[in-house]
Amino acid sequence: PGVYFHLLGDPQKNDKLVYRRPDHPRWSFWLERTDDNRYLVLTIFRSTDPQTRVYVREVAAPAAQWHPLVDDFENEFRIVGNDENRLFFMTDLDAPTKRVVAMDAFGSGRAEAEEVVPAGEGTLEEVSLLDGKLICEYIDHVVSKVRIYGIDGQYHGDVELPGIGTAAGFNGRQDDQETFFSFANYVTPSAIYRYDVHLGQSEQIRSSQIDFDPSQYVSEQFFYKSKDGTKVPIIVSHRRGIEKNGKNPTLLYGYGGFSISLTPRFSVDYAAWMDMGGIV
Repeated sequence: PGVYFHLLGDPQKNDKLVYRRPDHPRWSFWLERTDDNRYLVLTIFRSTDPQTRVYVREVAAPAAQWHPLVDDFENEFRIVGNDENRLFFMTDLDAPTKRVVAMDAFGSGRAEAEEVVPAGEGTLEEVSLLDGKLICEYIDHVVSKVRIYGIDGQYHGDVELPGIGTAAGFNGRQDDQETFFSFANYVTPSAIYRYDVHLGQSEQIRSSQIDFDPSQYVSEQFFYKSKDGTKVPIIVSHRRGIEKNGKNPTLLYGYGGFSISLTPRFSVDYAAWMDMGGIV
């Protein structure tokens, strides 16, 4: 296995070897180039586990040796972007719910990792670097929270979402001043929003064409304790104004395992159920 450079239109025999590890045939590789075209960042996986090695090389020095920034499989390191020679990574290093750290591209790696965004109660799922800001997407009690930080670690506030639900997106290049995300929950069909990173404002630009009026329904989050004291989140959704008397027909569904969360989504089946007076 290995990584090769292929020029579109050229025969495959002209492909150039970028990196290869014949001594580890089960390893897999993911290669990224920083948006400023300064560095190649090679992420190495030994299995489907998230723990990774990270090697770095300058784009302008194709004959240079790869620098092993992280040379073991003890932690997850996922490249976010860079500010000159500072590389930003999302990592579980000393942070089970994950955080953002910065490391010098050719430094000593984990030993000098500088915390930029600390770990919180919610789990950090994705990070984007746009317009000099880190857009951090969290799962907090099974719903999305999106927080904005500067590359200096300063907190700039949250992205205001349309409700409690699932947001995804916020991708782009480092010099972009706008990005896009989707949002949905049990009573809100999926819609697309534009987010102005510079102004911190969002607007809906496209919505699902469904004969459903979200204003006639409500979706609320509550918490219950399991028998061992664990706090379990539950989202209750129904038509607005119904009498909750303990006799309502109810669909109850739960899931949690393998670090996978069942986050809120819109379903026409649930919509029909709620339209008939049922609770989800």
